[in-house]
Amino acid sequence: MTTSLVLILALATAVSTMGGGLLAIAFKDRLPLVLGFSAGAVVGVAFFDLLPEALAAGTPYHDRRGLLGLAALGFFVYALLDRLVAPHGDGKVASARGPIGAAIFSTHSLLDGFV
Repeated sequence: MTTSLVLILALATAVSTMGGGLLAIAFKDRLPLVLGFSAGAVVGVAFFDLLPEALAAGTPYHDRRGLLGLAALGFFVYALLDRLVAPHGDGKVASARGPIGAAIFSTHSLLDGFV
């Protein structure tokens, strides 16, 4: 890829991310709905687009079960961590949820950058 194409794609990514954030702020009264949709879209893309592509990328059959197991394990570890840090049901949001979510998202983005 040429440098200009990489810069254009990086700019498009930044603009679309900023646009999504501004859209969420604009619909602040419906923020749970917006967050639920975005979370579902991310999980859907991961499990219905990226994971089958990774499985078809030439991994031997016995390694496919391990890859699926690791994906499921990562999902459940995050869900467990979320439940331990901020138990649901009392209507209050734990103050630790924000920094932990930001740290996990930053780590995920860093790993994406390496890949």
